[in-house]
Amino acid sequence: MVHAKGLFPNGYLWDKIDAELLREKQHHLERLMRERELERSEVAKVTLQADRAETALAQIKKEATQKNSISNLSS
Repeated sequence: MVHAKGLFPNGYLWDKIDAELLREKQHHLERLMRERELERSEVAKVTLQADRAETALAQIKKEATQKNSISNLSS
């Protein structure tokens, strides 16, 4: 990062500004990381729901096939 630290006699002020910018960037990065983790959790939750729905559908199909087989045997 090129800044005017060498051009101005008050280097302390520029150090303070640099520290504040770094702090802001750290906060922004932390927020992005929290958002990413939330999105990952949401994807995991939806994936689990889809898996459960597929399992339930497979069970319903199996039961329907068994009922059809029993109906065909008694006819």
